[in-house]
Amino acid sequence: MMTLEELAKKTTELFSLPNVYLLVRDVVQDPDSSMNDLTDVLQNDPGLIARLLRIANSSFFGFPARVETLSRAVNLIGQQQIHDLVLATSITRAFKGMSNDVMNMGIFWSASVERAISSRLLANHCNVLDSERIFVEGLLLDIGHLALYQSAPDEAQQALHMSREQSKPLYQMERELIGFDYAELGFMLAQNWSLPMSLQSVIRYHNEPAKAEGFQLEASIAHIAHVLTGAYSNEQILNECESRVAPIAWQMANLTPESCLMIKGQAVAGVAEVVELLLPRGKVA
Repeated sequence: MMTLEELAKKTTELFSLPNVYLLVRDVVQDPDSSMNDLTDVLQNDPGLIARLLRIANSSFFGFPARVETLSRAVNLIGQQQIHDLVLATSITRAFKGMSNDVMNMGIFWSASVERAISSRLLANHCNVLDSERIFVEGLLLDIGHLALYQSAPDEAQQALHMSREQSKPLYQMERELIGFDYAELGFMLAQNWSLPMSLQSVIRYHNEPAKAEGFQLEASIAHIAHVLTGAYSNEQILNECESRVAPIAWQMANLTPESCLMIKGQAVAGVAEVVELLLPRGKVA
């Protein structure tokens, strides 16, 4: 079994982010850049343009008039939000070649999208303005499991089974059996990819939001979304929320288990549309 550092390095090399995302990141981080600079970068990737236009014309944004051009989409959505959406599509594209023999990619991305939608809805409930960023954080919470199942499937499966048998949090069981957990691995991948600091912290601490110094609200939102995604009936949602959500998350987000029931229903209802936007025609593997 490889060490945490070795596994993160191998995964980073195997699943590299596309050049277009790196260029978009550079433009967004440049204080002297303009919307035209961002449009010029995106023009080189027709597939990405098509995805962005689909997203711009979906209920995800709900613009009153149809968005016909890339420049219009960029100006309506904004630089940071475009960066976040390009990052989301880049990550899904980077891992699209993973085999279903390793992990059921349809189930994985459906769960990831539900977490993302839940995070966005929770962010709106908490009056967090940049809900697209929170959406991406929710989408990528479980990214460490892709790497873990790719390189150590037997250990990952054993941890999952023992977690269920012992009713113990999965991340704690992984630490006991493997020496590290999927959140630590996801954090190192985010570091290696030079992803935003808020995203790194939320991935690392969504199971332990009290430790996310400077990003406790975002980590709390991700934490609640993570718990909601693993529950189904109303009774199970309430029980999971009451037993698994950290007290600081309720405090930071100013939510109750009852207030999460409607959010869960809305998130589930939106999964199919968003999966199609990020992974068109069901291309989840």
